[in-house]
Amino acid sequence: MDAFLRRWDRRLDDPHSDKRQLYDQIHASDHSSAVLWRLARVSLLFADAFEKRGQREDCERAVKEAVDFGSRAVQLSPESLDCNKWYCAAVGRFAAFVSVKERIRFGHVFQKHARIALDVDPNDRVMNHLYGRWCYHVSALSFFERRIAAAFIAKPPESSYSQALEALLRANSSHDWIANHLWISKALIADKRPQESAQYVKRGLELKPRTEEDELSRKELLFLREKLAFD
Repeated sequence: MDAFLRRWDRRLDDPHSDKRQLYDQIHASDHSSAVLWRLARVSLLFADAFEKRGQREDCERAVKEAVDFGSRAVQLSPESLDCNKWYCAAVGRFAAFVSVKERIRFGHVFQKHARIALDVDPNDRVMNHLYGRWCYHVSALSFFERRIAAAFIAKPPESSYSQALEALLRANSSHDWIANHLWISKALIADKRPQESAQYVKRGLELKPRTEEDELSRKELLFLREKLAFD
């Protein structure tokens, strides 16, 4: 099984591979935690493809499926880096489809599982990227949204744009991830550092897109470039 999963991972990382075929192939396996987190990961790739084509309902359905796979994975292997990491990825993505109340509840879920993953490997690139994005979104909560959260559930999570940048820069070790350049740029803008942001926008746009996520990130970077030019 380990050899099969290694081959499967290599094929998933190939931008030209048939992701639906890979999904069907691994879905037919016993649903161990190692299979479930991979199903969560490939479901999020489907969500990227649907988002690029403007198919919001299909995107939401794919993300919900990823959340389900991730939740089952962490139940089976609660201390696993990969299970917690890809559950965080799914939960973070699902926030776009729910109310403020639910978004803050999922924020606490994300924080719990991010801590577990980062305790296992504080330098994991994907987990630091995800954590940086979470810090950004938490920092961006408005006063009104925080009042809603306090009234209906509990105190919302706390973070800062500086914490977001710290995590995103840890994830930027090889400087080849377009999405990470995008989120560093956004965090720098929010932290009132537009000149530094413009440098990351430029570097991100110099990278060649390979995946659906890259294409979506490039589109946002182009928007940010225009925004910075007129500010």
